[in-house]
Amino acid sequence: LDHIDSAAARDPFVIVDLEGTANMAVSYAIGRADLVLIPMRGSQLDADQGARVIKVIARQAQAFRRTIPYAVLFTCTSVLRGRDFRHIAASLQDAGIPILPAEMVERAAFRAIMQIGGTIYDLGPGDVANPEAAIENAEAVAAAVVDYLKGHVKGDGA
Repeated sequence: LDHIDSAAARDPFVIVDLEGTANMAVSYAIGRADLVLIPMRGSQLDADQGARVIKVIARQAQAFRRTIPYAVLFTCTSVLRGRDFRHIAASLQDAGIPILPAEMVERAAFRAIMQIGGTIYDLGPGDVANPEAAIENAEAVAAAVVDYLKGHVKGDGA
């Protein structure tokens, strides 16, 4: 919590990447969050884990007596949509679970930064095919997060 508070005093956005299991650190971070992103592949296993996270968010919202906005972020997606992905997306929509309008597409560039280091902005055509598409994708997701925050966070609208 101290790290989150000091970062929030310095920076307009603080992103805390946590493991997907319910523990005290996750609960504390959720309690402080302006937005909780639930990364999810289009698989039943991820959907089940996402449901557990949503329950933790609901408990923390009740404990802190405030709404904690959240949204699903589909990750490692493909142009081809399998039946399982379509079913999960439809089930989430039917249940009123917010889904970000942008997705993190499965791209070699996102894997390459783990091997090469740096950021996607550092990758060139010699490192991966079409790094520009990965940059556009990441920027679209970032813009979707900012738009979501603007629509769901009370205060200065940042």
